[in-house]
Amino acid sequence: MTSLLDAGLQRRNEDYEAKRQGGGLESPEVQLVPGGTFAGWLQRRGKWGGQNKMPRCRSDREIADALMEGR
Repeated sequence: MTSLLDAGLQRRNEDYEAKRQGGGLESPEVQLVPGGTFAGWLQRRGKWGGQNKMPRCRSDREIADALMEGR
């Protein structure tokens, strides 16, 4: 399942594909979280609403770790 997600992300996102092919980003790790986790994270950072963009691909774990810790 993870390999299908990885391939789909690469097809749809040039930035992601470049980082994956260049070795700057490891393959994704899938972990289920409660519904609303990502929305809550955006709200806590003042980034919730139609005028805000999604964060760019990152090659570190800053966002993933914050989501898992509820920060």
